[in-house]
Amino acid sequence: MNKTSRKRLAALLAAGCMMLPLGGCALFGGGQTAESTMTAEEYLGEFEDIAEEMLDTQEELASFDPSAADAADEVQDMKRPYETFMALNPPKDYAEAHEEMQDGCEAMLDYIDAATGGEGAEDVSEMLQTVVDHFAEAATLIAQLDAA
Repeated sequence: MNKTSRKRLAALLAAGCMMLPLGGCALFGGGQTAESTMTAEEYLGEFEDIAEEMLDTQEELASFDPSAADAADEVQDMKRPYETFMALNPPKDYAEAHEEMQDGCEAMLDYIDAATGGEGAEDVSEMLQTVVDHFAEAATLIAQLDAA
C-alpha cells in the first residue's frame, strides 16, 4: 500500500470515527483465521474495509426495531464483524494497533448491546467515546508505521 493510500485509509477511519455519534460503526473481517499471520497488505485491507463499512451499522442501529421478530439475529449480525476482526492475527509490526482495535471492538460490542436496548443503555455516550478513542489511537499507530 503506497503512502497516499495509507493517508486515505487513516482519513477514512478518522471520518468514520467522527460519524460514530450518529449511530455506530461496523467492522468486516475477511475470513482470516487466528492461526495464520496476515501480511501487512492483508491487514491494512481489512483495516480499510472497517473504515468503509462504518456507516452500514450506523444505519442499522438507526432503524433497529427491538420488537421485530428477528431482532436478536440483527444484533448478532451487527456484532459478527467485530468478533471476526478481533480474531485476526496481524503482522508483528501491527500488533499494538490491533490491540487498540480489539479494545475498540470490545467496546463496540458493549455499545451495540446498549444501543439495541440491552444493559448499560444509560452509559451509551461514554461507551461510544471509548470506541472512538481506541479506533483513533489504532489509526494513529498505523499512520506512524506507514510514515516510518
